[in-house]
Amino acid sequence: MNAVNAMLRDKQEAKLEAAVEAADQWLDLARPIIMAMFKLDWELTVGRHNMQDIFPNTEPAWAQWPQEQENEMLLSGKSVPISSADDDQRHMDKMRPLMKRIKTFPKYVQTVLLEHFSKHNIALQQKQQEEQARQQKAMQQQMLAGGMPGQDKPPAAGGMPAPSKAQQPGVAPGPTDARTTSKPGRSGTTSQQQAISA
Repeated sequence: MNAVNAMLRDKQEAKLEAAVEAADQWLDLARPIIMAMFKLDWELTVGRHNMQDIFPNTEPAWAQWPQEQENEMLLSGKSVPISSADDDQRHMDKMRPLMKRIKTFPKYVQTVLLEHFSKHNIALQQKQQEEQARQQKAMQQQMLAGGMPGQDKPPAAGGMPAPSKAQQPGVAPGPTDARTTSKPGRSGTTSQQQAISA
């Protein structure tokens, strides 16, 4: 009886794994379409303001194929362009099993496989260089803005004027209060403030 239960359990697990794999493949196929629908909905409800910041990819949804589909096209000998939105590392990882057996394919398939793989590799390196440049620029801006994060900033120019020699000790520096000084051309030395407090 245990052998029968184990066999049924194995069949159920195999069916579950097949269902999960089918759902994953369906999501890979549907993801670009879902994103295109979401982008259109966003544009209609929110507008186009700052749309490039939220959706930086301007390529059509059908230009973003999962690597499995690209592999099928490449194995048929057709050249497939790469997308700027591709996760190049993931695409290259999915191509590695094909690259291990590249010698078993006809020359024209080898050519398109190598070409596609090298395009992903070049795109990955360019993205990494752009990211490094972006990080360096951010660090330079941070330093120009007043130092590195977590470190004290040097005192900024400005602030209170240096004390004059005529200033009384113990009196805080600052502008004179116009209400406490007498105005030129007026008789009497009592200011408005002095008159109120008297």
